[in-house]
Amino acid sequence: MKDRAAKLYFLAPLWLFFFFVLPLFYVLVLSFLSKGTYGGIEWSLSFRAFEKTLNIQYAEILFRTVFMALFTATICTILGALCAWYIASSRPKYQSYILLLFLLPFLLNSLIRLYALQSFVGVSGPMQGFIRFFKVGYSSLMWTHNTFIMYLGLILTYLPFAILPLTAAFEKWESHYLEAAQDLGAGFFQSFFQIVLPLLKPNLVTAFIIVFIPTLGEYLVPEILGGSKKLYWGQLIAEAYLKWRDWPVGSVFGLVLIFIILFLFSIQLRKRVKV
Repeated sequence: MKDRAAKLYFLAPLWLFFFFVLPLFYVLVLSFLSKGTYGGIEWSLSFRAFEKTLNIQYAEILFRTVFMALFTATICTILGALCAWYIASSRPKYQSYILLLFLLPFLLNSLIRLYALQSFVGVSGPMQGFIRFFKVGYSSLMWTHNTFIMYLGLILTYLPFAILPLTAAFEKWESHYLEAAQDLGAGFFQSFFQIVLPLLKPNLVTAFIIVFIPTLGEYLVPEILGGSKKLYWGQLIAEAYLKWRDWPVGSVFGLVLIFIILFLFSIQLRKRVKV
């Protein structure tokens, strides 16, 4: 048994190297190469990709993407905490069923979920048909291919990522703090924001990061629900690789996200070390 554990321990660094470190290193190498005549790469040292990305237009797209990730992660963390608290405060025999109801949409393919949402709220969808039945004046395009529906799709997509770690945290929650607050007359929201949130701050930060990181490089939701009016960083990376066929520039765009993620991890690691 110990020999098997030792073998698995030896395979873990190899798995990390071949499927994480090596691909990222290859992306770094690509960023210093030249674009081929018909796409692809030429193995000659060049800084053209870095020079090309120094554009104010790309800075605006990056700022818009970071705001999108911050907003989505914040809303998902708050809603995830409320959902996790509701699950933890339910009767033990019902907790697994309630958690399953929250996670059931996540078991479906994300592409199916997004197109289902787009079809439901679209111009020919049942929701707008229901609104037209009551002859209410509105713009038929307000529910499709805009920022609002894109954020709704992001929240519905990443909410389970926040619910799962927070539910595990609430299972270890010592309820006597909450009971003491309720005995002193604290209401639901007062107890939640003044007692629950401060005590569960590390778990909330973890849930925030789990949502924030994948949202930074999100491509599918902005592409399907956001329309073509605003471009986000994940779409920019896809365009660089697929439309422009400029792999070095696409690699530089990818490195920007990697540096942001590493920066966040370094900040979090410093806080943990200080604690």
